[in-house]
Amino acid sequence: MSDKADFKARQKEVEKISKQEVILPNMPVKVYINEAEHLYRSATRDRKELEAASLDTVTIEELKVRTGVCRVAQSLLVSERNLKEDAQKEWDEKSPIAYELKGQLTHDCDFAFRKEPALLKRLNEIREGDGHADMIQDLSDLSVLCEKNWSYLEAINVPRKRVQQAGDMADEMGGLLAMANREDGADAIAKEFRDKAYTYLKVVVDEVRDFGKYVFWKDKEKLKDYSSQYRRDQNSK
Repeated sequence: MSDKADFKARQKEVEKISKQEVILPNMPVKVYINEAEHLYRSATRDRKELEAASLDTVTIEELKVRTGVCRVAQSLLVSERNLKEDAQKEWDEKSPIAYELKGQLTHDCDFAFRKEPALLKRLNEIREGDGHADMIQDLSDLSVLCEKNWSYLEAINVPRKRVQQAGDMADEMGGLLAMANREDGADAIAKEFRDKAYTYLKVVVDEVRDFGKYVFWKDKEKLKDYSSQYRRDQNSK
């Protein structure tokens, strides 16, 4: 099966792992996944010797499945984090434009409504408050106010598209701000599942490595295949 199919088939099994059982990664998970893949290739190559020492062939194949499950879980976590980071980046790029548009449209209304006290009062109410959320609401309110009283702005040649842009940008910026500031726990949930998937994989990785170290204790080259290259590199530093 594909990694996604394995993930779907094993998802409930991974979710059953309790918080007390979870082992937190002590190296980059993408590196651990790569090492697990290498371990699977080595164990497949050495299948006869490992089976002779009573390592079940099912365990070797289980290593492949659990590696795929962990890979998908890691990808989902990265995707979740990227969504938030991308939204923040887009917000940083577009929010100055939104603030500028609010300032320009407020200036237009100040002049267009200069002889209309009731409209100026409404404009001043919109102007109250500060912060990003307030700016977004102001753009929406300004768009509605201008549309309802378009003749005043038309009289001073305000572009109609400016008013339309305010409404559109209010919708867009509202979505970006919600995504950038999301606190729905999606990131934490994705990380918790990833850590469980790592734990799920580690159980089998440790088992295969233990057998490999036992069987090939006199073979220095093969022995390397049953330990972490990342750990060796870290120790050498």
